[in-house]
Amino acid sequence: MHDADEPKRHCWECRRRKLVCDFTWPGCNRCARSGVNCPGYGETPPLRIKQFKPPKSKPRGQKKQAGSEAGPSSQSTSLIRQGPDNVQRAPIAVPFPELKTDVHTMLDAVRYYNDCIYPTMAQKRESSHNWNVYQITPAQFQKSVCRPEYTRMGIICMVLSHRRSQAADDLQAKALQRTALTYRGQAISSLNGAITDQESKRNKSLILAGILTLLHMDLQQGFSSDCKIHLQGARAIITACGGMRSLVESPGLMPLILDFAFLVVMIDTSSPASQLLVGSFPTHELEFIILKYGDVGHAFRMCPPPLLVEILRINELRSQASEDVLQHDHLQVDARELLRRVEIFSAEQWINANELLDEEFTFVVQMYKAAITLYCLSSLQDLGVLQACPLLGNNCTAARYLTYELIRKTRAAFGIAGCLVWPLMVLGVEAEGDGGGDDCVAMREFVCRNLVEQWQYSATYAPMALKETLQGYWASRNRSWEACFDRPFIFSALIAVNCGGIPF
Repeated sequence: MHDADEPKRHCWECRRRKLVCDFTWPGCNRCARSGVNCPGYGETPPLRIKQFKPPKSKPRGQKKQAGSEAGPSSQSTSLIRQGPDNVQRAPIAVPFPELKTDVHTMLDAVRYYNDCIYPTMAQKRESSHNWNVYQITPAQFQKSVCRPEYTRMGIICMVLSHRRSQAADDLQAKALQRTALTYRGQAISSLNGAITDQESKRNKSLILAGILTLLHMDLQQGFSSDCKIHLQGARAIITACGGMRSLVESPGLMPLILDFAFLVVMIDTSSPASQLLVGSFPTHELEFIILKYGDVGHAFRMCPPPLLVEILRINELRSQASEDVLQHDHLQVDARELLRRVEIFSAEQWINANELLDEEFTFVVQMYKAAITLYCLSSLQDLGVLQACPLLGNNCTAARYLTYELIRKTRAAFGIAGCLVWPLMVLGVEAEGDGGGDDCVAMREFVCRNLVEQWQYSATYAPMALKETLQGYWASRNRSWEACFDRPFIFSALIAVNCGGIPF
């Protein structure tokens, strides 16, 4: 409280500027009129930022010439303390011109996400009940700041990827990508330290979240070369913790386990048959997790869990066919039974059993049914499990046109939605036709146009990476599922890893 009997003292800003202060309490009006935040009348002078010029380098022994100009302005800054007599005290070095740390960068990323990404996704009906899409509250931000760096970098890279998709030119897009790679490097360094540190190893849940976060960082930038390695590392952590069944009901881990199961299934659909993960993963445990917990939170891009299990079984048939040609007769029986189960799966019954869905979700379920049928016929025919014949060819053609039509209906009902990416991939592989007819050209243009829209909407470069892969496949004139994917890819993934519920 200001005491009227005390002698009047000029504020620190008026002293610095050698002006007459009006002594208004708690800040003077002269500073307010000048647009300056009055530092007040305290006993201790305030900290100020001052730009220093670096000394000019010169050969040893050379004297400074009179009238020589100072060197260029430096970008380094220092804090100096100024006393009442306007004498500069010892400077305090500050490494950057802006007082900005990774916490400030993360705060900017959260603000961008809440203002630019979340509103667009929240209004999509696909995300209306998805637990991976939520607005980040101040309390959640404060909690996340205390988490390891390898989990914090995820939202920064997601925002940079989204800004890259909205960039005005290639120069700006490349600059944003370089920045994202810098934060990716920080995440990798932090994660490596946690894996080797015995104290950090105790919280394997956070390390698992870090591995999946790194995988999503790579997918957002269009890098799929290491995705199989990431999933194998995640599996090693899960196995060390007792398996998926023991982890899925642990606090905060269900979203991570479901995300892991979804990625394992999806990567095998776009991998060579000889490099599938399903051959070395416990498929019975994956099926159990998908069927028991998959209806929670729209974990699988609105794909019904029973149909996702059928995709897993197709992957298993592909893996077995690549290992033993003599089993093809036995595998053919399994493939035809699988096609029968997909055909009789009722979209209406599944939607009626899920109170959160309405009738228009029927298009989504039917779209997945058609795409799974097409994936089964195409991929298993390439491996000889299903023998090529006119009937099989007619079934493939019918499934292709049905998938095309149902993608269009789903697009009309839901707009741009992440559930379209995998069906678009299947349609793109089969949009080669015989001789490249007009229908085939129209399908290719449709696939490319929708993948570009997916990139702009989803904050991930994966749809554009799929577009580039398909265009290379169409130009190669090789017509087989195995020829399209010569190494593992993931093109259909969630926007981020939901690790907010993991105790820390």
